[in-house]
Amino acid sequence: MRNVFLSNVDDCEVHESGWFRLTPKLEITKLPLVDVTPGLFAHLGHGPAGHDVAPRFNARLPTFAEYELMHQACTLRFEPFTLPTQGQRAAEVERINATRGLHLARLTEVFEQELRQRDMMGREWCEVHDREMWRRLDQWDGREPVDNVGKHWARGGGIIGWWTPNARKWGVKSTRMVQEPSMRHASEPTYDDYATNFHLVREVAR
Repeated sequence: MRNVFLSNVDDCEVHESGWFRLTPKLEITKLPLVDVTPGLFAHLGHGPAGHDVAPRFNARLPTFAEYELMHQACTLRFEPFTLPTQGQRAAEVERINATRGLHLARLTEVFEQELRQRDMMGREWCEVHDREMWRRLDQWDGREPVDNVGKHWARGGGIIGWWTPNARKWGVKSTRMVQEPSMRHASEPTYDDYATNFHLVREVAR
């Protein structure tokens, strides 16, 4: 059975660090929106994020090009943080041993895929990911946006992954990103997973 966690729309707020001037006419949130109740980042699909949350701030989801501009402005860049961790893998091995009577030295590809399918959208994984992001943000001065505080929803249902020169360590062909800009979830407006969140962009007040 799949575990699913989604934020309440009314609990999604712009982080206190506020907005960053992206162009002469546009500003973007310095961090992804936060879910103030559990203290995580807001976990919503692109539908609720764009249609329900963004209008509250006279804003919208950024385009891929605007996320690229944000990336260029960042001086603090995190390496991607992907799950499962080694600890989560070990716990799954113990669970499998206890429930199936199997004796595994490590997870097979099939069992790890089962683990992902069950937990990657659940609150526990969201908390593991986001607590690590907040820990890394201890070094942030709050002046500029930060790269790779998760993956981000974009306008029109797009999703953009992590920028890193070390992308091939994650088994991808790209030399610049883990999960290049994609429309793969455009038809799933409420899809979300542990690393997915969103910034907002709006016109600069005159």
